[in-house]
Amino acid sequence: MAHRLTAKGLPCQPPTVSWIRQNPPMPQTHNETRKVLADNLRRLLDSGSGPASQLAAKRKSGVAQATIGRILSGKSAATVKTIESIAHAYGLSAWQLLVPNLDPSNPPVLRAMSKEEQDMYDRLRQAAQDLAKYAPR
Repeated sequence: MAHRLTAKGLPCQPPTVSWIRQNPPMPQTHNETRKVLADNLRRLLDSGSGPASQLAAKRKSGVAQATIGRILSGKSAATVKTIESIAHAYGLSAWQLLVPNLDPSNPPVLRAMSKEEQDMYDRLRQAAQDLAKYAPR
């Protein structure tokens, strides 16, 4: 498993989601992201697992109905706060709304690090801290 280092040479936390060939690729452009968000919001509205209309989503999320409509039409980019509010209305995290082909009955989850991964991360972090003591200032 490859680990990345920060600009100061400290290890970043290893990614906790394993790449599986069946995972859809993440959106690469703003327009693709808008489409993914619109499609996923439409799926949530149709799923019956939360607010089933724009008005109900407005009431539960606090996001203006016009904003929800613009997101659904793909005409407007949503702010992080807006995505968080909408996700919360459906019992989700904001990042889950940005995963292509969201299945409302089986939303994506992050896998926790295994004991071995956590031990490796702790050892790398300690080694980086030890090395930082010797770095020229």
